[in-house]
Amino acid sequence: MQEKMTGRLHLFLRQNVVFYLAGFLIICAFRHAFWEATSDGLDWLLYPTARWVQWIGGIPFERAPGAGYVNHHLRFIIAAPCSGIRFMMITFSALLFSFVHRFGAKTQKSAWAALSLGLSYLFTIVVNGVRMILALGYPAPAFGYGWAAPEKYHMLQGMSVYLLSLFAIYQIADHATGKRGASRRGKSGGGVLAGAARACAAPVFWYLLFMLAIPLVISLKLAWPPLQELLKGLAGVLPLFWTVAVIETLSYGPIIGSGAAYLSFVTGNIANLKLPCAIAAMKSAGVRASSEEGEVISTIAVATSAITTAVLIAAGVLLLSPVLPLLTAEGSAAAPAFQQVLPALFGALLAGYLRRHWRVAFAPVLAGVIALLFAPGLQVGVLIPITVIVSLLCAQVMWKMGAIKKE
Repeated sequence: MQEKMTGRLHLFLRQNVVFYLAGFLIICAFRHAFWEATSDGLDWLLYPTARWVQWIGGIPFERAPGAGYVNHHLRFIIAAPCSGIRFMMITFSALLFSFVHRFGAKTQKSAWAALSLGLSYLFTIVVNGVRMILALGYPAPAFGYGWAAPEKYHMLQGMSVYLLSLFAIYQIADHATGKRGASRRGKSGGGVLAGAARACAAPVFWYLLFMLAIPLVISLKLAWPPLQELLKGLAGVLPLFWTVAVIETLSYGPIIGSGAAYLSFVTGNIANLKLPCAIAAMKSAGVRASSEEGEVISTIAVATSAITTAVLIAAGVLLLSPVLPLLTAEGSAAAPAFQQVLPALFGALLAGYLRRHWRVAFAPVLAGVIALLFAPGLQVGVLIPITVIVSLLCAQVMWKMGAIKKE
């Protein structure tokens, strides 16, 4: 069986590797020639796009040398960043690398490679023109902030159009090549959702490859600092996070149970949100974290807290993003209150523990204050281990002396 699979793989590579290599070289050539080209260098894309927008939308554009194509009345410009060169490369890659192996003869493969390049050019002009019409018809809100700011709104609008168009192009090419067959689709199984996931996987892969992976590789080569400088900077930071990670892993599990601890580490906001929710839920139910009932209750509490947090944050972002910059501006009357949100949150959490366990809390708080008096610049990652160790030692001594008892 293994020899048979190896033989099929060798045959597959022998039949297609030339076309994969040719496609890779074409992409490299486009990347080198046009990735950072000016509007004049991308006129072969900008000119037909401007004419297409004028034809479907009745919006005239005139050429501005060195800038692109401009409509002065609407104050709109089709410049080099709007050329769609990346979308053309993504579309070409999706068409060539995903479907060339479905053709048998080399002449058919060569014809599909050439057709993929031509279709990617035409699709780029069509999709880019539709994107321009949508940008003109549905502009960003004038008062938008954050994700509703004009530049980010325009970016999200373009990403949505490009990604949906890539899905459509991929599905058209998938059915046009006609090689999947009903038997293969039937064997794959999984229902409607699984089929939709398989249909979206390849377009999303090619989109993310060009939008994230390639820029990441380039940044690793050109923009990252020397390894020695990077390690020197990390040496003073990573040990602090390692210490906190070990302490949190060892301390949260016994308090809220393994299931709730796992969800808490995945979703975050443990000390200020997940931990109080889990403890309050177990206390209300009258169970302990070490019991099976406590595991269930604490896990449900943490999951409910995570869902509630996500919903509230989403609602807050949508509702407050237009006015939050005004409230937090330097001259705003509400600005001082927003600067004290974190101390107020932790103070409220600390007050509840101090009220119930003030004997145990006194020593670590005092230790933290003394440490900050002698070293005002002490980092939180160093301060937390100090207070935790003091808290454990004092709690052990007070337990043996009978100053604290089991609840």
